[in-house]
Formats: sequence, C-alpha cells, structure tokens
Amino acid sequence: MTVSGRASRSEYWWWILISFVAALVLRFLSGATNGALGFLATIWALGTLLPGFTIAIRRLHDSNRPGWLIVTPYALWAVGGIAVLAGAAGAIFGAISMFGGTGGHVTAGVGGVAFLIGIVAILAGVVVNVVLMLAPSKPEGARFDAV
Repeated sequence: MTVSGRASRSEYWWWILISFVAALVLRFLSGATNGALGFLATIWALGTLLPGFTIAIRRLHDSNRPGWLIVTPYALWAVGGIAVLAGAAGAIFGAISMFGGTGGHVTAGVGGVAFLIGIVAILAGVVVNVVLMLAPSKPEGARFDAV
C-alpha cells in the first residue's frame, strides 16, 4: 500500500462498491448465523481500513489536492458524533429533570440543539467526502506520482 501516485474516480468508486458489497454480505452472514460469524465483518472492516485510506489519499492526489485533506470529513464526523452524544445526554437529563419537577427545560433545549448541530456536522462530513472524491482528475496531480 502506497500513498504516492494517483487513483482515478473509477478506481476509487469500484473499491468503495466492492468493499460495501463484501461488508453487506458479511453482515448478512452474521445475522443469518445469529452473530456466530460476526467476527468476519469486523476482520473485514479492520483489514480494509488502511487500504481505504490510501486509495482515498491517492484519489485526492489525482484531483491535485494534498492527501492530508482526507482528515476533513473525519474531523466533521468526530465533532458531529461528540455533539450528538452530548446533545442526547443533555436532552435526556433535562427531560428527567422536568419529570422530577426541578426544571430542566434549558438543559433539554440546549441538548436538543447540540444534537441537531451534531447531525448537521455528520451530514456535512458526508457531503465534503463525496465532493472531494467526485472531483475531476487534473494533470497537475502528476506532482504526486512516484519518481
């Protein structure tokens, strides 16, 4: 696995399709065996993690973008996930406080807003990732080719 060089749009999206179908089949097998084969899906996910990163970086190189830009969608997903968890916890604790008669309206409201902000951040990460991976190839990306 190398991060130098470039990957065309078709190379990237075929990789995504094949990886997705394989993961789907493994999840189906896991469900069909009541979880007895669930470890196979986990092994597949871990085994394709690094190749997935490298092909995404090479895809960015093909569109003449630096590979480190791949952290942008992941950062949005991480921030969104934290906001969703914190917002859900705030909303739940606020609702519990309201039932106890000690207020909690503000906590529940802030929690709900944080939850929605987290969802928007996660969706923004998806959009950023798709836009980056759909970018057209540029000849200037040859600067990333191995010498």
